[in-house]
Amino acid sequence: MDQLYEFDLLRVDRTTAAHGLEIREPFLDKDFIKHYFELPANVKCPRNGIEKYHLRKAVDVTFPGLLPDDILWRQKEAFSDGVSSFKKKSWVEALKELADEVISDEEFEKESLTYTP
Repeated sequence: MDQLYEFDLLRVDRTTAAHGLEIREPFLDKDFIKHYFELPANVKCPRNGIEKYHLRKAVDVTFPGLLPDDILWRQKEAFSDGVSSFKKKSWVEALKELADEVISDEEFEKESLTYTP
């Protein structure tokens, strides 16, 4: 991870995709990650129904006109939209079922009290 910036990002993308992974290169910047984790939880929450509002607003202010508003402010699509089949169970449904088998809602609630934001 410390040397990822030294490699061709296209090669990184192809290599990770070949193993079913998706990497978000811009978010590997240590200063960005440090800044993001220091933000209060209410800043990181959706605002006016827009997810990642803080990040989108930062792009809008820092690089005005870089992305058209209809792209910058569009609604996010579900994780499974590009990777599942309507004939079969979506990845999200399969993951939900697996999670339900591994931990109950009650166990999850109990454990969530252990870790506070």
